Amino acid sequence: MSTQLSTMAAQKQIPRTRSSPANPSAPSFLITLPGEIRNTIYEVLFSRPAPVLLHNAKAFHLKPPLRSEYIVDAHYQDAYERFNRLSSECEGADDVFLHKFPVALFYSCRQIYHEATGILYGMNTFNFSRVDHCHDNSNGHYPRLLDVKEYHPLNYAPILLSAIGSQVSLLQEISIDLNALCSFWNTQPHVSHLDLLPLARFFWTHMDIKCRLSISDVCQVSAHHSGVDATWPQSAVTYKERCLHLKNILNNILNAVVLEDVLDLKRFAYSNRLLAQIGIEPTSHEAHILYASPTVTKETILQTFDIEDSGTAFKPGLVFKHTLQALSRKVRCKILELACLSQGAVELDLDQRKLYGVDLAYFHSSMALRYQFKDLHLPKNYPFTIRMTSRESVTHVHPSKLLDREMASSEADVNIIGRMMKDAFYYHPNVTLWMNFCLETSSTLDEVRINIRELSRPIDGSGLLSGTKLRFTLSRPDESGSYEEDATPRVTDLRMRLFLLLSDMIISWPDNVARGGKSSLPDIWINGRGIIIKAVYPATKDYPAYPVENRHGELQNEDVHYEGYRLIETLQSEPYLSIKRELLDGGSNIIYLWSNLQHLYWKDIFHDRGVMKGCSLDSRRPRA
Repeated sequence: MSTQLSTMAAQKQIPRTRSSPANPSAPSFLITLPGEIRNTIYEVLFSRPAPVLLHNAKAFHLKPPLRSEYIVDAHYQDAYERFNRLSSECEGADDVFLHKFPVALFYSCRQIYHEATGILYGMNTFNFSRVDHCHDNSNGHYPRLLDVKEYHPLNYAPILLSAIGSQVSLLQEISIDLNALCSFWNTQPHVSHLDLLPLARFFWTHMDIKCRLSISDVCQVSAHHSGVDATWPQSAVTYKERCLHLKNILNNILNAVVLEDVLDLKRFAYSNRLLAQIGIEPTSHEAHILYASPTVTKETILQTFDIEDSGTAFKPGLVFKHTLQALSRKVRCKILELACLSQGAVELDLDQRKLYGVDLAYFHSSMALRYQFKDLHLPKNYPFTIRMTSRESVTHVHPSKLLDREMASSEADVNIIGRMMKDAFYYHPNVTLWMNFCLETSSTLDEVRINIRELSRPIDGSGLLSGTKLRFTLSRPDESGSYEEDATPRVTDLRMRLFLLLSDMIISWPDNVARGGKSSLPDIWINGRGIIIKAVYPATKDYPAYPVENRHGELQNEDVHYEGYRLIETLQSEPYLSIKRELLDGGSNIIYLWSNLQHLYWKDIFHDRGVMKGCSLDSRRPRA
């Protein structure tokens, strides 16, 4: 059979030929038709009744990860699997942007090209929109589409229009999809942070373009938006009415800024280094122009405007010069540090609500630098003092609550300063808490009582901050004129003795006092010398008061360390071990504070299923 087929193939040879017109000099059949018929054919092929949706497909479709970007094979495999999963989810998401124009016809004849492109560009409305899809909000390996600058319709429109070339003059209508400018998760038609400069610069540099430019609503993603916002006018009740209201504002802004040039910016059309941004905030009725200087200083000037009369008028506002904006954040923070901080120290008076040692003149120079001020951190060797004043001999120390009150202030200045000061209170290694007693009675620091419960709460895995210093001062009238005292107790001694007191509380814990809850940290009272007096659980409607006196006040420092080992050993036996477990299961702060203090000063002891491990207790006994 195979021999027969070979013989037939050898007998019948099929020549390889190339197709060509019978008469190359003769015109195409389509050209021979009357112009009216040709235009009808072009309209059928290239005209669409609905807007032709456009988007940056290259920016939308994900790119596979490169093997050279990953050191570990497993990481590359995970990235590739993520790419395959997202690609499969995005498959077909942009089918609405595929129009299947027979553009191959353009290559058949020069005359057909010029005639057909006139129909394609002149009889269609081109709408720049976007795809609302799952990886639009991706926070993994791939950036969100909202963060991709090239995908934004206002940025992609001038790119595509420039690629059309000389045929761009044939365009009759271009529109930007309103929904493409909204965040896809918003339930309100909210548009913010629009930069009109790329689109405006294209129209300014192509004076022959006579097409209509507008904002339209093609309802691509409007199904995601619903609800009522009280900030909108009462007349705009439904979502469609709100979209119409916002669309009218944006159209007026486009016509005023881009086409009519009411801001007189067309003179910067051919200079890419003088005009940096035309920012529009339509929902807040604000606009700004950012000018960039070509000098070495890279000084930027910000001109603000208020949008009035539904986007048809712009009222000039303030002008800000931002020389420091071109610098890195680290350099700006260093300049802020040198310009704002004094040579001495920073002191925050919580009672007077005054901050000393910080020059706030620079802080008020501009809104942008004001919010950069919160990034300022005090140097580690820079003293920071938080001062509180009490006119009572019995008081509470709660600087964190006072700082929270400062941060909750409606004043922006106080709010930002409060954030910076609270960060310093929590993380600065050179903090001094100063309690000043201004009394009218004849009292001494030995007689005053201070509740340090707020200072004893666990902060970052430990009780009191390791670098925190305490200072107590007292002043009162005396027969000789004025009596003053000053004491600076060591925080380390206070914390170690606090551990002994907490151990006594756990050992003597009564059954009629709750052993759980976040509020189970007792009031811890010390005097003005830093000596612990007692710890008290205040009485509640369900439980009586539970006070424990400090019985370790007379111990020497070396004896305190040994006593801590002894109490730890005692707490490893029943029934105290059960009490600790109940406190731990109940989320009690006292057991967390006790554990943190043990880790700081008795960390050579560790536990295995409730059994204390380490050296014997006799080996830790202080020598005489």
